[in-house]
Amino acid sequence: MMQTVGFNRFIKREWLNFTAFLAGREKDEKIIRKNLNEYLEKETKAEITRQKTLVELLRIWVNVPASHEDLKEKALDLFEKVPEDEKMLFHWSMIMLAFPIFIDVASSLGKIFSLQDRVSLKILEKRIFEKWGERSTVKYALPKIVGSMVEWGVITRAKVGEYTKAQTIEIKNKDCKLFFINCYMQALEKDYLRFIEANNLSAAFPFKLNLGLDDFNNSNTLSLSRMGSDVVIIKR
Repeated sequence: MMQTVGFNRFIKREWLNFTAFLAGREKDEKIIRKNLNEYLEKETKAEITRQKTLVELLRIWVNVPASHEDLKEKALDLFEKVPEDEKMLFHWSMIMLAFPIFIDVASSLGKIFSLQDRVSLKILEKRIFEKWGERSTVKYALPKIVGSMVEWGVITRAKVGEYTKAQTIEIKNKDCKLFFINCYMQALEKDYLRFIEANNLSAAFPFKLNLGLDDFNNSNTLSLSRMGSDVVIIKR
């Protein structure tokens, strides 16, 4: 069965911030929808585009599956406590959970950036087509996802169709680091993650996590265990 692409609108960082702001202060989805729609009316005039953007923003921060509800509440709590640049980690994490194609695009970008300074949209498209199929919906979505990443400041447009990695965002708060790892494992349905991989995840290319073994002390969501010669991260 083909996965639904879902993420096919250009999304600004300030729209994500406002959606998270509303979600952190109001539980009634109808009220959030009304306020967000009024906000977006000032940003985009086309009704169809606005409504589709609204649906995507609500899917990221409001209408999450029951299995992700605890992660959403944790994200909203931490969101208010971190500097502006680190807030992107929470948007990134919630989008990974909401849209499977996003984590595949992020992972592909991260892998290419680990080998070279520039990424072409054509090369990225080829990699995503290999997993998602050469569908018109995928072809339409990719420039929207990449364009959104440019607006968020995590990649830079070097020239038409080519992108470079922006300055890495250092994440200092231990709880934020663990939150991201939890979301990553949940998004990919991983039972465990090798600790040695945690600081070099391709999908986390915009961020510098610097996770240490001590960061897992007293965590009520993740712990460390032994699997053969490997130290692995598992969910509690």
